[in-house]
Amino acid sequence: MICLIIPHYALKRLSMIGGKAGVIVINKKGRFTILHSTKYMASGYANSKGIVVKEGFPMFSKNIEKNSISRNEK
Repeated sequence: MICLIIPHYALKRLSMIGGKAGVIVINKKGRFTILHSTKYMASGYANSKGIVVKEGFPMFSKNIEKNSISRNEK
């Protein structure tokens, strides 16, 4: 997988048109977040307390909720 550093809204737009990607997003304070637009990759972030890995984040809630519901029904 190619890793690009891009704004979080670019990943959201890519996801809306059907693209698949994983990116490292760096905010203004220099902190980073790992985000994926696919349903089978975890997303996470690191802060002073450690590393947090989650299935999805609110910015992708429409895409993540749809995928979570379909997985829970199976």
